Amino acid sequence: MIVNVDDVLKVNVEDYDEGLFAKVIDVNDKILVKYFVPTNKLYKNATIYEFENKINTIDNECILEQYEGWTLDDFGVKNIKGDHMFIFESDINSDFSDSDIEELEDDSDTNSFMTDDEGNEFPCDSAKIDEDWNKWKPKTTGEKIFKKKIDELEARYRHMNDDF
Repeated sequence: MIVNVDDVLKVNVEDYDEGLFAKVIDVNDKILVKYFVPTNKLYKNATIYEFENKINTIDNECILEQYEGWTLDDFGVKNIKGDHMFIFESDINSDFSDSDIEELEDDSDTNSFMTDDEGNEFPCDSAKIDEDWNKWKPKTTGEKIFKKKIDELEARYRHMNDDF
C-alpha cells in the first residue's frame, strides 16, 4: 500500500473500537498522521471533532482503510465556527435552533453525582430499562460515543462490585 501526504486513513487505535480517521502529514520510514478525534463539545447536539495537535507515527499494519484523494467533505464532515472544529452533518439535530457550542462537563469528578446508598432503590422497571439499553443500536457518532462511555462505566462498576 502506497500512502501519500494528505491521504485520509482509518487507523486502528487503542481505545477506539472502530478506529480513528487520520490525515497523513508526512511519509518517510514511518507514516506521520494527525488523528481526527471527538472533543467534549457539541454543536446542535452533534459531537465536535478536531485534529489533534500532536503528530503520531504509525505503521502500515495499523491502517484499516485508505481514502486516497478524499477530503473531509467526502465523509459528510462540515467545518464550523473556525478552522479547527468539525461535525458530521448527519449528526446534527435539526430540532436544535441554538447554534452555540456547548461544552460537556468533565466526568472525571464522579463524586458530584454520587449519593449514599441508603434509601436509594432501583426503578420498578429497571429490568426493562436494561433490556432496552442493551438492544439499542446507536446510529450517530455522538450516540455511539455516549453508549460506549456508559457501557465502560457500567463494566468498571460491575468489576469494582465483584471485588468486594
